[in-house]
Amino acid sequence: MQIFKKSKTIVHCCTQKTASQWFILFLSDIVAERNKKFKKLTFVDYRKSIIFKESIFKKPSYLLQKELYTTQRGGVSFEKLKKRFLYTNFYVGPNILKNLNAKYFRVFFILRDPRDLVVSWYYSAKYSHSLTEDIKRVRSYLKECSFEEGIKYSIDQMSEFGLFEGVRGWMQKSKNDDFFRIYLYEDFVEHYRDFCVNLISFLDLQTPNVSYDKIIDKHAYENYSNGRIKGNSDVKSHYRSAAINQWKTEFNSELIEYFEIKTNNLGQLYDLQKKEFKI
Repeated sequence: MQIFKKSKTIVHCCTQKTASQWFILFLSDIVAERNKKFKKLTFVDYRKSIIFKESIFKKPSYLLQKELYTTQRGGVSFEKLKKRFLYTNFYVGPNILKNLNAKYFRVFFILRDPRDLVVSWYYSAKYSHSLTEDIKRVRSYLKECSFEEGIKYSIDQMSEFGLFEGVRGWMQKSKNDDFFRIYLYEDFVEHYRDFCVNLISFLDLQTPNVSYDKIIDKHAYENYSNGRIKGNSDVKSHYRSAAINQWKTEFNSELIEYFEIKTNNLGQLYDLQKKEFKI
């Protein structure tokens, strides 16, 4: 039986620091359980094969990332996404939806508190992220400055490559759509099993008489963190803590004000809208 004969292509959209690598592994296992012939590509693959060839960009850069989070002009498009593929780890804004036919696609975006994104990005850039040209520059600065200066610098850098603009764009979309859905990182952390079941159902990957409990258990946080429970932090680990509301203990009043000014009150907007996206 060809299970995927009528299935939709899956596109996982996100920003940095929303467990993007976890979703690659989890979804790959889920679709492999359904049909081992289901084709898979990460955004890294797609950028190399399509975006760099069809735009002015030749290598990863802040300018390219801002283009993807915001306007997506200048030859950057997603019209060549193929049917019955799993595409993961797409650091893009909601304009990607304009290129996709709702008849053939299921798209979801992972939304994390943008203030927690800053905290996670700061520690990752300072300690655990693989070295790129941009990360080398950022890490060199972060290792020489105070925590407060480092957080402000991180906010500036994230603003520069369009991350906050991308988050704002997705929050302006409605969750109630059969074509795409916005999921909260908070639900992923606090209601892990329910989150996984809900996501599998939305992507139309559930199968009668097939349980995904073993796969869900396999990808629990503790199995990525050498046994550390959520909230038990290791700042030098790629899987640092998987906690929510970290900014509340990391930000002082000056940093909170700086964040809201630089992002046009994005934290306040998140607090107002996040209930719309709960599972």
